[in-house]
Amino acid sequence: MILNSVLNKNGNFKFDLLKIFAISQKHGTINTIMKKYILILSILFCAFVVCTSFLAPPGEQLWRFITGGRIRSQPAVGYNGIVYAISEDRYLYALNSEGVSLWRSDLKERVSDCFTIGYDGSIYIGLKNGIIIALNPHGKIIWKFNTKEPLKYSPALHGDGTLYFITDQGTIFALSHTGTACWKKNLDLCPSGSPVADADGTLYIPLNDQKLSALYPWGEEKWQLSLKGNPRTPAIAADGTLVLGTDLGNLYTIHPNGRILWSFTFNTEVLSPIIGRNGTIYGTLKNGQVFCIDKHGELLWIVSVGAALSRSCVIGSSGTLYVSADENHLSALSPSGTVLWSQQIQGEMTDLMLSRQGILYAGSSDWSLYAFKAETAMASPWPQYQHDALHSGQSSRKLARVSIEDLYGNNPDYLYFKNLLLSFNPYLMQKGLDEIQQRYDALAITSSRNYLFFLLGKVAGISITEIDKYYNYPEDGYSRIREQACRLYTLLGGFYARDLLLHLIEDEKEMSMKAVAIRCLGILQSDPEGSAVNHMASLILSGRGNTPDNSLARDITHTLRNIAYYNGALPASGIKTLLTISQGHYLKNVKEQALTVLQEIQ
Repeated sequence: MILNSVLNKNGNFKFDLLKIFAISQKHGTINTIMKKYILILSILFCAFVVCTSFLAPPGEQLWRFITGGRIRSQPAVGYNGIVYAISEDRYLYALNSEGVSLWRSDLKERVSDCFTIGYDGSIYIGLKNGIIIALNPHGKIIWKFNTKEPLKYSPALHGDGTLYFITDQGTIFALSHTGTACWKKNLDLCPSGSPVADADGTLYIPLNDQKLSALYPWGEEKWQLSLKGNPRTPAIAADGTLVLGTDLGNLYTIHPNGRILWSFTFNTEVLSPIIGRNGTIYGTLKNGQVFCIDKHGELLWIVSVGAALSRSCVIGSSGTLYVSADENHLSALSPSGTVLWSQQIQGEMTDLMLSRQGILYAGSSDWSLYAFKAETAMASPWPQYQHDALHSGQSSRKLARVSIEDLYGNNPDYLYFKNLLLSFNPYLMQKGLDEIQQRYDALAITSSRNYLFFLLGKVAGISITEIDKYYNYPEDGYSRIREQACRLYTLLGGFYARDLLLHLIEDEKEMSMKAVAIRCLGILQSDPEGSAVNHMASLILSGRGNTPDNSLARDITHTLRNIAYYNGALPASGIKTLLTISQGHYLKNVKEQALTVLQEIQ
């Protein structure tokens, strides 16, 4: 029985000391002295595992985890090092970097390659039946969205949390991180690769019929370009240049305005390229070759790895290229194209993935997830397929800082809302907010999103005491204006709204606006680092949150509930806050509400 406790469901060894202790105590098989010996052995074993992973030579298999079905989609790795894999047994698996299973979640439907990790750790999966599922980092489903069209390709992310999914029939959906539809657009052509997003929000979508489409972040078409061949998933260089291959053997570099800079022709399909330092382009060809081209289009080298290729390569921090071939082997190439090592693997591998922990991951048709000793990904514009271990598909290039006035100073719509919202006339400000609300409800906020977000932040963040120096009108009326501005600011800004909301909780003098910010954090829900929870905890635990009507404590309780549901857990400060409210000098219904949330979390 003790032996069974250290074997996982796949028969792999799993050192679970707590379970051994529990079983041994139940059956009286281990005395106190033996427990000490087991504790020492457990420490030595853990040290051995850690040292083995650090001292293993590059390319050595660290571990293998067997699922209940074939793995077709590329694994993903969160910021915390947890690796996620989707299996055709319809489960999502989460494992730590040592290969120990943390949990699995039953998706219940046929899975596809549509899969990404959000910037806050949420997991997004598109199923073949068209349903998008969002799970928190603990594997609990938090929302679903039905596109009613099959999904195959992974989405692109935006920094504010927006996700861009494209269906097999060519309909693109923009969803907020909470599952709310922002807009949708039918492109009339089926996709031939995954969409990617530039740092400025521009979406690039490879399409069948030999087209590449560029969309503004609000869905309006920017341009469409005809190519020779159906394009694959693009990469984005440090200056915004697109690099992509086609199924007819062409490699293109394209200016962000849609102009072809240069092209290079091979005699076989060019798979999705990657970009190293100095803009150097690396890629794989269907016939089993790997190539290197400089940013001006000069071929530097091309080598054969001896087998057909259907996956992209990845580049490590040392410049080493990692390639998986169809004949079940994994190869590493030096920056000059020399094969460093190669080894046979069971089954056909997925696209490779390099994690921040220096581990190379791949799924396989033999139902397994593999981990190999490697290195971190190169700090380059696009070091691996879909840019990073999250599958974000978003460029991390830095844009020049430009003021709103420089961008929109001559825009009539910007000037119109600026004159309304910054007039500090409550009637004009209310008119502006109502018009923004109408646009938001009609999904009609397009190119105006950036400057409306900026203006709403001005209204939400300004202090009533400053206004009263010049204007005289009821404080509660202006509070309502700021509350509406703060709510719209949150809805438009997504993750970008968090900093202002935390600032209001910390520094705002008016308690009513602290409450507004807390309610807006409840709308946002996401709090991956626990900063929002800590800010709210400081109010309650210091006694500053005990308002006469207990409204602030009520708002904090409600927001903590939303955060716990979305993130799957609360930090210790959140639990302590709820306990303090449930046991403190608060109204009975407020205390009961806090106790209910505590029970729900448990």
